[in-house]
Amino acid sequence: MIRYEAVPSVVLARTGLAGVAALTVVALAGCGLGPKPTPSLEDLRSDPVTTLQYPASALVSTDGADSNNDFGPNSAFLDRTWATKDQASEVFVFFDSKLTALGWTRSEGAGIGSMSWSDTRAWTLGKRLYEVGIDRPDQIARIVEHYPDVAVTDTVFETLQE
Repeated sequence: MIRYEAVPSVVLARTGLAGVAALTVVALAGCGLGPKPTPSLEDLRSDPVTTLQYPASALVSTDGADSNNDFGPNSAFLDRTWATKDQASEVFVFFDSKLTALGWTRSEGAGIGSMSWSDTRAWTLGKRLYEVGIDRPDQIARIVEHYPDVAVTDTVFETLQE
């Protein structure tokens, strides 16, 4: 006859109650306990960089999520989608000048990028990240379906703060 033993009893037998307590702490650490990572969504919304808006652009949509410890530390993010008649290069020049004036540093290779972006630039300030991504034409077509004020010829870009 084969005898199967549950893992907790093996842990208890080998490490005692201290081992079980340590495993419990480790297991719960990624389940929303402990201090939330920074910045929070409220921190992002109140940050002066949030007020940056490319001239002659229209806000199309806003998305965001607060920081949490679900499945490990996750910082908050604030993602806004904009549309403009101007070229992508002009959008990048604007954000580069404004962000560097606020102390942000252009950072090659930083950022998360997105499969929906055709081009992207990122800036960092400490552990903070600000990213501008230009949407691909197929993404613009999807946005036009939901937001009729946006034209397929527009430059649609996203600003992502983390």
